[in-house]
Amino acid sequence: MLIRSPAVKSRAAHGLPFLLGSAATHVDTYVERTAGTTHDLKGIRPSEGLFIFALLATDPPRRILESGRGRGYSTEILARCFPATRIISIERDRNSPDVEIAARRLEGNRNVECKFGDGRVELPRLIEQGDVVLIDGPKDFRALKLALRLLRTGRVRAAFMHDVIPGSHARRFLEKRVPSAFFSDAPEFLSSYGFVGSDEPRPAPGQTLPATVVDRLREGAMGFIPREPLPYGRLLVEVTFRQWKERLRDTARKWFKPANKSGNPGRI
Repeated sequence: MLIRSPAVKSRAAHGLPFLLGSAATHVDTYVERTAGTTHDLKGIRPSEGLFIFALLATDPPRRILESGRGRGYSTEILARCFPATRIISIERDRNSPDVEIAARRLEGNRNVECKFGDGRVELPRLIEQGDVVLIDGPKDFRALKLALRLLRTGRVRAAFMHDVIPGSHARRFLEKRVPSAFFSDAPEFLSSYGFVGSDEPRPAPGQTLPATVVDRLREGAMGFIPREPLPYGRLLVEVTFRQWKERLRDTARKWFKPANKSGNPGRI
């Protein structure tokens, strides 16, 4: 039986105005600090980096823990934006060809420490009071469960999740069950700051990017989950239930396929 968590009053309405105000204050600093970085298509979008910076710039954390280093683009952005913050980056696959690319990119960033291991194991072991985490691997349900586990400890100040795209399981769950979460693909944010790192010109004061451009820029999204007094244990049970439910559905789809065009029935 699905356990329902008590209703939580949303603070997202307060979170988005804070994001927009902070982005207006810090966007020029972000552009300056990230100048010269080469964007990697496998990494976060530059506007997602601004999303992180705007939410943390007024009170930078002592440490940011990243799970899923890839080619090191997001790690470099964090290192440049928060030069006094220790960036601990964890990558699962030490044999990936991306490891060498990330090492060359991050060479010289003295506030970065690169580790290898499963983020689902290493992050819970490494977190300290006041840390912020960025989860760029694992993805979807697994990333959501990891974020909730870390927030449940009370030591993590906030969790960012990458690739929380509209319609994904994790996105639907957060929108419904964690109303204080919000996302970098919010039209209000992209219409003013989607130009960062893109070929789009910066809007004139009082102007925004066209809606067609904003729609094009909404490819992928960064989610932000602030730590709150939520029933994280119940939320974890609910996420696990939904994860297994989706697995059963996927299995059923594979085994009970409809007849193909030739009229042959699927596996039954």
